[in-house]
Order: sequence, then C-alpha cells, then structure tokens
Amino acid sequence: MTSAEGSLGKELEHPPNGAVVVNDVREDDEDDVPMLSSQALEALKEFLAEQNRELEAADDVEEVALVAEDWRLSQFWYDRRTAETVAAEIATLCQTLASPRVSCIACPTLYAYLKKIVPEVPAQLLEYDKRFEQYGTDFTFYDYNQPEDIPSSLKHSFPIVVADPPYLIVDMGEAFNMIFISWCDCMPCAIVRIYFCYK
Repeated sequence: MTSAEGSLGKELEHPPNGAVVVNDVREDDEDDVPMLSSQALEALKEFLAEQNRELEAADDVEEVALVAEDWRLSQFWYDRRTAETVAAEIATLCQTLASPRVSCIACPTLYAYLKKIVPEVPAQLLEYDKRFEQYGTDFTFYDYNQPEDIPSSLKHSFPIVVADPPYLIVDMGEAFNMIFISWCDCMPCAIVRIYFCYK
C-alpha cells in the first residue's frame, strides 16, 4: 500500500492503463468508511498486545542450535518444550545421585538441553551421525546394529541412560539390549535408571 493509498480523505481510481489517480473524497463519502466499534477496537488492541508479549517472550528464550534433521537417518529432533521437560526431569534425577553421569543414546536434542540446563552434570552423546563430533569428547559414534562396539571406558559407567532409537529399528528388544552399557561398575548392585523413548 502506498502512502497515497493509505491516506484518509483520498479515494483511488485504477484506470485500465495501470495509472493511479487520486481524487479528493467528498464529505458525504466519509460515511462509507468502515469503522470498528469501541469494543472491537479494544479487543483488537488486547489481541495485538498479547501477540507482542508472546513474541518478546519467545525472543528471550535461547534456542539450542542443532544440525539439521536428516530424515534418511530417521532423525526427528524434540521440540524445545519436550527437550526442556525431559532435561528437567533428568536434572532432578541427577540431584539424587552422588556421581551422576548421563548417557544420551540417539537423542542429541536432549543432550544439548542437558548441557544448557545442568552443564555441570557429565553427559555423553552416543550417536550415529558424525556431524555431532562438534561436541568433542562428549560425542561417541554409536551404531544400534553393533551395540557392544563402544569404548571400554563407557561400558558399565552410566547410572542414567536415555535412549531414543530410530523408528527404523524393528526389534525393540534387540535395541533394548544396548542399554546394558549403563551398569555402574563402581557399585555392582546400583540401580540404573533407564528411559526408553519410542512411539
């Protein structure tokens, strides 16, 4: 809309040749201008104010940056709300342990939010996608088809394990077998909390 189109008291004509002609509006034409009732105007103002508050709140929330999902690898990241909720639950659970360590198997979104919410808790991401090597020593390549093929330093060392296997894994029982990397060797009878996320 041009300033001429938005000016009150002006009327536009659009002749066939594409030119725009602005004519003065006569007094009696002002009755045809649509007007909002005072209640509708207040409701609109309230709606717009709420939208602005939501936008400002969203701007204040720091998103966690991840690599793009790769559907060929059956990757579907958690949304912010889900990731924060699960990370908060894991953080609460960590408070009950003397030496919490968290293994995030195929759930990089959770790993990233754990590091944001409780950076002091050691967390390890076991993931097939090598783009996550950007996490340095917190990343370990992991293939569900070879569940025992992990560094010996990681075996039997996690009291908390969260696994979210790709939906392409047909045999969930077999996928569950890989969870046994979590048994804590310092306390043979330790209870290991295992969270298995799947549809």
